[in-house]
Amino acid sequence: MEGEGTRESPYLNSTVEDFNQRSENTAANYQLANDLDFRNVEREPIPVFSGVLDGAGFTLSNLIIVEKEGLSTALISTLDNGIVKNFTIANSISTNTSVREYAAIVVGSINENMSIGESIVDGITVIDSEVRSEYI
Repeated sequence: MEGEGTRESPYLNSTVEDFNQRSENTAANYQLANDLDFRNVEREPIPVFSGVLDGAGFTLSNLIIVEKEGLSTALISTLDNGIVKNFTIANSISTNTSVREYAAIVVGSINENMSIGESIVDGITVIDSEVRSEYI
């Protein structure tokens, strides 16, 4: 993956594989380099994200976000003083079967020790996507 993970030189995500490596360094800076199609790829939420994810106007499509015990079911389970901005999520599904956790498409929750002003979600468009709660 190109870049250094800094604000000046973010990691560039050109492939689904690049994007999925994000879980390894959740405090770095990332930027999408093109549209990413997650067709036939299930992914668990990023547990806690405190870096920057700049979509640069690109689209994440066909995400299937699967539940992981103890996490909100969303692209990012908990945003902790991070920034998520400037992308579209299309044709995606997030399903939660736990009464104890949240389900969402982009961010499940903001760290309870942070104020909303310290975490930013901006310029996100969600189209033709579903959030399912299937708690029985």
